[in-house]
Amino acid sequence: SPARSSYFSLISKSRFLPPPIPLIQTRDGLCIPERTETERFKFPSLFISLSIDMEKLLPRSSKSFKILPYDLYCPSVQSSLTDRICKVCNAYFPSITMLKKHHKIHQIPSDRVTKVRPLRIAARRQNKLMAIIALEESEFAEWLDEDEVDCGGIVIPNRITDDTSMPVFHIEEHLASPWEEDEP
Repeated sequence: SPARSSYFSLISKSRFLPPPIPLIQTRDGLCIPERTETERFKFPSLFISLSIDMEKLLPRSSKSFKILPYDLYCPSVQSSLTDRICKVCNAYFPSITMLKKHHKIHQIPSDRVTKVRPLRIAARRQNKLMAIIALEESEFAEWLDEDEVDCGGIVIPNRITDDTSMPVFHIEEHLASPWEEDEP
């Protein structure tokens, strides 16, 4: 079907938006700072990002990635970037859950995919658990399937099974005045 907007005339290379990569002006011209220099981050507009060949400006530490991760300069995922890259095709995934689903494409046996051992379980919904995972000195939360989590010795919140968890009011009760009237 024909495109409904002119989006593809702007984003023609890969059909995806470019990753947010900061630029700094130095005496030698534009360059991309190291990932550790977060106080110097200034992100260019979309049009500047599209017009600059970012591959030529990348610092040496970023060239170790075969495919540039989208979240390369996101401070909250710096410590887990390499854990979210497929070891077979080098594709980056925004979550470990998405990476594990991707492993099925490569037919990686489930015994090679290890279960996540969280610090604690923060919440539960249907067959998902919000696992609090520690990486180096930081913690992050991620929704994972129950069968992907090693819960040995961890207290898991109970599922809410009773119908009293959501109060039900009649319209008259909802519209009633919360104030009491004084009798003369």
